[in-house]
Amino acid sequence: MIDRIAHCRPDLKVKGAIAGDGPLRSRLEQLASQLGLGAEHVEFLGELNDLRPLYHKSDFLMLTSDWEGTPNVLLEAMACGLPVLATSVGGVPEIIGNDRGLIVECDDEDGLTAATVRMIENHGLRTAMGHRGHEYVSRFHSLNALETRLTGVYLRILST
Repeated sequence: MIDRIAHCRPDLKVKGAIAGDGPLRSRLEQLASQLGLGAEHVEFLGELNDLRPLYHKSDFLMLTSDWEGTPNVLLEAMACGLPVLATSVGGVPEIIGNDRGLIVECDDEDGLTAATVRMIENHGLRTAMGHRGHEYVSRFHSLNALETRLTGVYLRILST
């Protein structure tokens, strides 16, 4: 993605960070090298115990999975007020909804590039999505929300 943006919009300064040490890391590092993407364009951070500092210094989170269930990384980022851009797989559309982030169809590289440029160029959009995402996670996925829902379930069960 970064290589596409660097070619179509060289005026944009883009840097991606990849956290984790999964089995694809060495292949991703080789691919970055083949595409001419040095440390000024992509940084491999390795395993991180706490992603919050990364979320707080980032402009947005991009999740380009081919498949997912309910990705916690989206909920974590949104809880920190970080806007998200993700592929439309698994439970992603339910988490992001229509206004809490941008969703692109899986394998739509042109759409992903356009959405990425849109996120980069539009600070107001990122701010609004980050705010709505934070509100959504607080309301439906926080410990307080869980306590309220579980209490309601228990009370309904006990009243029968």
